[in-house]
Amino acid sequence: MQVLIGLCVLLVMAEEPAAWAEAPTRSLDELVGQVTALYREHRFAEAVPIAEEAIGVAERTYGPEHPVVAISLNNLAGLYAAQGQYGQAEPLYQQALAIKWKVLGPAHPGIAPTLNNFAGLYAAQGRYTDAELLYIHAINLLAASVGAKHPLVARVTNNLNQLLRIEMEAARPEPILPELEQPEGSEAASAEPAAPAGVESDTIALLKWKLRALEETVGSTHVHVAELLTGIAAQYRMQGQYDQAEPFYQRALAIVEQSAGPQGPSVAMAANNLAALYELQGRDADAEPLYLRALAINEQTSQDHRKTFADFTHLTDFYAARQRWADAKPLYKRWRDLIEDMYGPKDPEVASVLERYAACLEALGEQRKAQDLRTRAARIRSR
Repeated sequence: MQVLIGLCVLLVMAEEPAAWAEAPTRSLDELVGQVTALYREHRFAEAVPIAEEAIGVAERTYGPEHPVVAISLNNLAGLYAAQGQYGQAEPLYQQALAIKWKVLGPAHPGIAPTLNNFAGLYAAQGRYTDAELLYIHAINLLAASVGAKHPLVARVTNNLNQLLRIEMEAARPEPILPELEQPEGSEAASAEPAAPAGVESDTIALLKWKLRALEETVGSTHVHVAELLTGIAAQYRMQGQYDQAEPFYQRALAIVEQSAGPQGPSVAMAANNLAALYELQGRDADAEPLYLRALAINEQTSQDHRKTFADFTHLTDFYAARQRWADAKPLYKRWRDLIEDMYGPKDPEVASVLERYAACLEALGEQRKAQDLRTRAARIRSR
């Protein structure tokens, strides 16, 4: 299991601040470089005080709630986890996730490395189901943003596969009698298990085994079952096997509707998943009401407005792709009003929405209004 932890930590150690962060100061670069070098030499205890210093530098440079701070927290948590000090590692991962969730939003791919690391911690503690669900979440986030074939998706999927194989092996009963040795060179002695058709199909087989085991333990309508069903559906979707994915997404939606009620936040997420699948299948009449339902739920109930922003993105992109600009227009206005209320009228994220709104108005022939929005967006960006 130590191997899993190592794989997870390295994923975050190599993470670079992206578009949401300016380049770190030189002193922070130096500290992170020292931590990374010591980690690779397995000198974990020596690296801890340096990682703690890096957190302090990051907080003073960027403020306490910044993705660079979250990356530094991840690094320190990874050092504790590598030493088996799980109690010290877990709150650091939780703090890192909270920062990224708040600053980047729940659907941002920058959250995936922390989910991956946190899953490795749970795996090392034997909390297999918790770990598997975090791995699945990380895979889904990455696949939706960087594509199913991206190397990071493969790395996290490999971690998930390793864990599922370990759990499957642990659940396998011991034989009553030892197997007889086969003569050297015989077919039985030399035969190897057939290689899987591919990492993704192998993952589906493992996840289906886990689904059966979980249903035997908690029943077929538990929320964890819904999360696992979503993971299986997402694997099928990444392979382009949309017909196979559909019943798993449908069943996941039915479970969360039963457990959380028709207006629960988890229902919005499940509805969005199924809507996206229908859109890929060209089933617009089935996709649209699900997108609308997800948006309505999050507008009414969600305390995390970034979920609502994601819903606006899904639905406006859906309408824009079909040149249904009249349907998109009121959504852009509601989106603009909400994001201005949350961040203020001069935030860069407001500029992005204004530019999208302007493109919609231009398509409708409202050139003057569109130009006003573009001018305002340009002023925001020039600050």
